[in-house]
Amino acid sequence: MAPMAVASDGTLLLNIAITDGATDPRQLLERALAPATPVFVAVVATAGEVAVTSRWMDDATVEVVGAIWDGRGRRHRPTRSRR
Repeated sequence: MAPMAVASDGTLLLNIAITDGATDPRQLLERALAPATPVFVAVVATAGEVAVTSRWMDDATVEVVGAIWDGRGRRHRPTRSRR
């Protein structure tokens, strides 16, 4: 298990199950809530879910890069006078 993860919004998530030693989800939640900080609850994705998510993320990334690259091309392309 990874000791940390970064969420899509840039939030750094710490895996207290690694450092705390507790394995019971109720104990983990109780300990996570003790410092009164936000808690992100998640489950590990299956291999099939990872594959589907990877394909979706790849497609979405291609679209974003295309949009950014297209925008750069428009800004840097010389304009012609219509006179």
